[in-house]
Amino acid sequence: MSAASALFICYHFAPESASGTHRGLHFFRHLSSAGVSVQVITRQLESETLVDSSLLRLVPDPSCVTRVAPGRPLGDAVASVRLPRLTPRRGQSTAVREAVGGGSSASAVGRRLSSLSPRSHLALQSVFPDPQRGWYVPARRVALEIAARCHPAFVFSTGPPWTALRVAHYVARARGCPLVLDFRDPWFPEMGRGSDYRHGWARHTARRWLASMIREAELVIFNSPAIERMTAAAFDDLKRPSFHTILNGTALPRRRTAGPFPKDEPIRLRHLGNLYLGRSMIPVVRAVKRLVLAGHLRENEILIEQVGPVSAAERAELECPLANISGSVPFQEAARLISAPAILVLPQPPNLRCQIPTKLYDYLASGNPILALTNADGATWQVARGFERCLRADPDDVAAICDHLRRLTDRWRKGLLEQAATEEDTAHLTKVAAGRRFVELVTPLLR
Repeated sequence: MSAASALFICYHFAPESASGTHRGLHFFRHLSSAGVSVQVITRQLESETLVDSSLLRLVPDPSCVTRVAPGRPLGDAVASVRLPRLTPRRGQSTAVREAVGGGSSASAVGRRLSSLSPRSHLALQSVFPDPQRGWYVPARRVALEIAARCHPAFVFSTGPPWTALRVAHYVARARGCPLVLDFRDPWFPEMGRGSDYRHGWARHTARRWLASMIREAELVIFNSPAIERMTAAAFDDLKRPSFHTILNGTALPRRRTAGPFPKDEPIRLRHLGNLYLGRSMIPVVRAVKRLVLAGHLRENEILIEQVGPVSAAERAELECPLANISGSVPFQEAARLISAPAILVLPQPPNLRCQIPTKLYDYLASGNPILALTNADGATWQVARGFERCLRADPDDVAAICDHLRRLTDRWRKGLLEQAATEEDTAHLTKVAAGRRFVELVTPLLR
């Protein structure tokens, strides 16, 4: 195995502080530890990119990482294009003639021409299959040069963005070597969510690309069993490669012993991370306010903490004496906050039912009680329900959230609320376990 090499196409990579960084980074580390020479193609970091310098310490050999800047975004060119004004012509389709002729309101004209406008199609092309499309050509060129030197046993890529998978697909095909794909999220609604391109040509093209990738891949990996099942069903007509799920796992220390919550400070309801794509802390705020008004809680007994960016609507609800909002923090500080005594809140709305947020594994390692705001049939609860310290409520069920908080605070007052020991029950949910599983799956490709 020592003579083998692999090529990773990872748009997000250390020290970028993005959720997409960690999976490829830990697969890279474990493959390197197994004696494989790994070359990584990743994006050139921009001045406004959030970075976490501590992640650089996890890269065994920084010289193996090549950074590539994107080309000029097509959107810049689209903005400068002057398109002719449409006028009705003899023989033109009825839809166009009616839209550009008299008797139609401006909004009706816009709706009718939305699928016909050249600018509309060009605008979509500027972000198709994703806003990172400008990276495709320069990354492909550099990847081909490196592949010609290192002769990789396989090409690996993790997405989103889907542009990274397209680069890997092209290089694997050009070099005639195995392709390994990793889906951190679904690409299509049929896979559980993902992009729903508004033009038919875009949906058709993207699905054709994905079908080609799956057909030609040696191995396809998912981070959720639900995404794997739905992808298999969506492409059941293909001769598919081997499908496998590798859960993300955690790198946080696990507790050896249980420990009580302090009674001399407020009990904390803490969420770490961005609130977007339907995730919300508003039901928690409303539940706490209801408990305070009912006299079950005093204001000095509880504090809601949101660590990470919020929308204007979310901020309007969170800016109250019962809550505190702070910005994003480096990984080490986030790890400290997760590990400190708190009720950890995990919002995962129905539109993300097939996905499992990585923070679930970090939360589980802490031993803290977890309040999961998610559907009972979602992938997140399928993992969380195996742990007694996890409680569930539908994302907008304020009454159920109140019931859980009432029981938790009653236990806290009696000195019974604690952080559980986690060293044994989360051993299979670590990044070490995920990395080892990845090496196990790709080892046949290295021989």
